[in-house]
Amino acid sequence: MVAHFTQTGLVVLADDRTGALETAGMCADLIGAVAVHVATSVPVGRWPHVVDMATRHRSPEDAAATVTRLTALPRGAAWMLKMDSTLRGNWAAESIALTRASGRPGLVVASFPALGRTCAGGEVLVDSVPVHLSAAGHDARRAITSSRPREHLLDAGAGSVTEIDGGAGLRDWLRSPSTEFAVCDAEHACDLVEIGRAWAAHAPVSYIGTAAGISAAIGALDGVRVPSLAPPLPEHVLVVCGSLHPMARAQIANLRQRGVDVHWPGASWSAIEHDLRRGLAVVCSHDADGPVSGDDADRVAATLAACVQPIVTRASPSRVAPPPIAPPSLAPPSRVAQPSLTPPSHAPPSRVAQPSLGPSAGNAPGREGPGVSHRAASLGLFIIGGDTAAAVLGDRAVVVGGTLVPGVPWAPHPDQADVLIMTRAGGFGTVSSLAELLWDRLPS
Repeated sequence: MVAHFTQTGLVVLADDRTGALETAGMCADLIGAVAVHVATSVPVGRWPHVVDMATRHRSPEDAAATVTRLTALPRGAAWMLKMDSTLRGNWAAESIALTRASGRPGLVVASFPALGRTCAGGEVLVDSVPVHLSAAGHDARRAITSSRPREHLLDAGAGSVTEIDGGAGLRDWLRSPSTEFAVCDAEHACDLVEIGRAWAAHAPVSYIGTAAGISAAIGALDGVRVPSLAPPLPEHVLVVCGSLHPMARAQIANLRQRGVDVHWPGASWSAIEHDLRRGLAVVCSHDADGPVSGDDADRVAATLAACVQPIVTRASPSRVAPPPIAPPSLAPPSRVAQPSLTPPSHAPPSRVAQPSLGPSAGNAPGREGPGVSHRAASLGLFIIGGDTAAAVLGDRAVVVGGTLVPGVPWAPHPDQADVLIMTRAGGFGTVSSLAELLWDRLPS
């Protein structure tokens, strides 16, 4: 029998802020607004929510201890763990802590097909390349050395790990788990749906997966579903990039090639505001010359946050004209098709009109979860990189309404009603993805 996701409560643990927001956004696309909290303020409640543990760059021992501490809280909740789709961070140590604290074996689903991350034969690939040979193998903070989740788990101290396919092998293992962990193949979005359904229908097993896998699993559970409709992209967008991932750097360079001025930490507020009034301003940290320490990364993130905070604080309808609000959709509140990131070959991509926010999911009959603001934002704050997102947003809880495109969640700013937050992990997308998303904000 398929479980109901509000019977005991469900908490998803994530190791950084963009991962937490991304997971909440993909879940919100299916069930309605989902809140993201920091590890110091895990709430009591039965509606699913996501917790940023901030353990991505901590030691494996500290990360595991955080999971043990959180899962020991007497809240009666079921726990899931969000892992990085390129196997970075301490997800293996965290997974072991989760399974041993819960007494449940772990199902690992390390795929995000919409962004080119797949798992085949127990090996994680990025655009068909083994992940340790991709940018993750040269990560400035901590490079990975294996593309097989099984090896990560065994190295972290797991007792036994098997690799299975998503068909009969998955069903057999779920009926009678014979190992502490099973790493399940998934090459397509439909595979994640089938894995989620099989997981929901069988005996309790800890689910460890990417944002795409977790949202598919939660989508397989019973419960009230009132997803919010995506808001229009604000007329004025401030991009803040602190990620050192080569893809994030390539996307910023691509904007510069298209005539966008890129400001560095220390730029004057007036220069940034000048660009913002024209539709788009970009603030980016300097490139790294080599490996980056945790203190250096935190210092850069704090500098970026201090640079943009005056702009966010000053955002108001009187300073930046808000975009027009589209008429309400006559369709029921369900997930609407989003514009493709790939522009048509015969013409530049034009901004596709987005519907206004639908009825607040928090007010839907039988729904206990948070709602989202209906107000059209005057400023869009697009944050690239988990450390940067944590520094800019601080410890505030954020209610995520959904995603604009895969990997880009949106949420009203918790303190500034006129600001719409959008975030993305540094490694997501292609070189031109950011420019395509912001196409009609680029210089003509």
